[in-house]
Amino acid sequence: FTCPTGTEAANRARYNVPVWRYRYLGTWPNLQLYPTSGAYHGSELEMVFGTAEDVSGLPNTATENAVSRYTMKAWATFAAAPAHGLSGLGWPLYESEGKTLVRLGYGDETKASFVEPSLYDAMCPAVKDPSLAQGAF
Repeated sequence: FTCPTGTEAANRARYNVPVWRYRYLGTWPNLQLYPTSGAYHGSELEMVFGTAEDVSGLPNTATENAVSRYTMKAWATFAAAPAHGLSGLGWPLYESEGKTLVRLGYGDETKASFVEPSLYDAMCPAVKDPSLAQGAF
């Protein structure tokens, strides 16, 4: 999902459409699929809805609870004011250059951190042809 998301976010930014791009990296004992699974597609939804404990029956960590509260606030802020709300949380509008990629759940951070998109996008092909994906992102 990294490469097509980066391409589409950059396209929107190029045409002055307000866009924010985040990458969820939270890894919690009660959400792991297996010991080294890391974050996976959709795993941030448990943070949004506060249902992580329901997945495995294991309690949340204190950091996990803080990340969940922050994620809930970010999603609610965006829903209430999609054109500018996240700016109020200090989130920069997305640009292909600069520290504009938002990281959530990174390490022990309980709030957003901001990095250069190239940190994660460097592996993406230079040719932005979606037909090359053929099911692999």
